Amino acid sequence: MDIIDCHVHTQAVADYEKAACRLIKHMRMHGISRMILSDLGDNWVPFPDSRCVCIANDRVQKICTRYPEMLYYLVYLNPQQPDFREEFMLHKSTASGVKLWISLRKENDFSLDNSVKVLQMAAQYGLPVLIHSLECTDGLFAGSVGIDGIIELAGKVPECRIVAAHACGNWRKTISCAAKFPENVFFDISGSYPERTMVRQLVDSFGSERILYGSDAPGRSFGSQLHKVMEAGLNEKDMQNILCRNAAKIFNIPIAEKNFCSKSLPEHIMADLSEDHFCFSGESSFCDHHASIADLAENAVKNGVKKAFTVNLDAISGTDKIAANRKFLREAAAFPVIYPLAVVDLRDAEQTRAQLEQIQGFAGIWISPYLHDYQ
Repeated sequence: MDIIDCHVHTQAVADYEKAACRLIKHMRMHGISRMILSDLGDNWVPFPDSRCVCIANDRVQKICTRYPEMLYYLVYLNPQQPDFREEFMLHKSTASGVKLWISLRKENDFSLDNSVKVLQMAAQYGLPVLIHSLECTDGLFAGSVGIDGIIELAGKVPECRIVAAHACGNWRKTISCAAKFPENVFFDISGSYPERTMVRQLVDSFGSERILYGSDAPGRSFGSQLHKVMEAGLNEKDMQNILCRNAAKIFNIPIAEKNFCSKSLPEHIMADLSEDHFCFSGESSFCDHHASIADLAENAVKNGVKKAFTVNLDAISGTDKIAANRKFLREAAAFPVIYPLAVVDLRDAEQTRAQLEQIQGFAGIWISPYLHDYQ
């Protein structure tokens, strides 16, 4: 099956081409035929200056020129820079579309006036615009847009094809607002956790013609995002639409009909599924789904998992890490499939030493992001 990943980022590292080749290698391993790249600059600042944008677009253009049959790119623009039109004109004939990240609103009055001008310009030349959109519960980044922003922009420039990245972040809320989205809005599925019902419900709400496969690699793995589609219970036509046809049509990328087949992804591209390195058991205030060690072990065995490296949620949220770890280790001993990880809190040097002295018998250590000392 021909697969186009519409949402991939190049990395601003010293050996730019080597990093791009690494992406190509993993792309091929996962059966992906093409990638649409965007470069967001060296430091991914919210409002990049013209020089940053120029460098980013020039280097991603060059790498795509080297691999023309596999790589395409979006010209990254900051609508708040006065020369965004000039930057667009330099790339309009080689780019497959425009990428807007989180500089859509003006810093002073938060208006979308300049972004509207970008969309109008892109539409004039027949190019789509992929917009980072993330409906956050704790508020948006400065300059970024969520569901309301996408709806507003699409309504003001109906002639522009807009791809709302990440399905606007909160895909459930996106579905609840389905009637408000104009027909010129499409959704890529990139970036979120690989929830099994996500793609199925998006297709039921918008139709498969408006959903695109994207990964947000290297921030997310190709495999985890592909499985959102593979596990959605779709028919062959819907699969083809999401994995290839929609991206080809929207971004003007040629496809070969003979590449289509009804086969699933080849098994060799997936990692060893007998090991799961990211499991949780117990209860915690920040996790809606709770599972006992017994429940987790039963499900692991049922799904062919021989090793489930597991973190205890009670240990993460509890104050006495050592006691919680010891209790977890005792309980896990009854289930050979469970490989327990000890929770270590790095915020206090003395506590850290004490916790590390008590890790005998564990398969490894879990350093929780909830316990980071970010200072």
